[in-house]
Amino acid sequence: MNIEIIKRLENLKSEQAQLSEVFIDQMIEKKRFLLENIKDGFEVYFTNKGFVINHYSNNVSANYGNLKIDMTIPTPKEVFIGAFSVIKMIITGNQKKTFKIILNEKGSRPSISITENTLPNNEDARFEFEIKNIEEQIIKLKKRTAEINNINIKLRIYDDEEAKKNPILKTLDSQEFDDIKELLDSIFN
Repeated sequence: MNIEIIKRLENLKSEQAQLSEVFIDQMIEKKRFLLENIKDGFEVYFTNKGFVINHYSNNVSANYGNLKIDMTIPTPKEVFIGAFSVIKMIITGNQKKTFKIILNEKGSRPSISITENTLPNNEDARFEFEIKNIEEQIIKLKKRTAEINNINIKLRIYDDEEAKKNPILKTLDSQEFDDIKELLDSIFN
């Protein structure tokens, strides 16, 4: 067991943890800004159409007679697998429809990637393998952190009930929208 290799590994783990914390803090701020803009856009959209707007802690609703549109907005700290964030929108009135609004980078679809590696048998070789892996992750973290303001987030929407029947096709088939007004126009044309 090489003590210098172990020290190097521990130093890299520490650096990675610090970089991850900075990146997560920046992502939370970006999400806070985006979610606030979506909430504001929802309010403006329905206010302009004569709806009464009600505010709750993580929810905003637009009401017109028996028609009610609820938007549940997650906190910026909530983490979603395969998405930047997910907003739930429920329309009640003559019928009930539930939609999911997915925020993701432009052109990306909800997905999960899996990497499989074969670890070496030798202990020092395993440490070197882990060092190489962490160094690659540090490079990616630095790049993502530097580019965080350039991440172009788009919105996708899908009918929750339809997606339950065929989740992969429904999310892959959904259109990207630049903002909440464009998305709401596609529903309430």
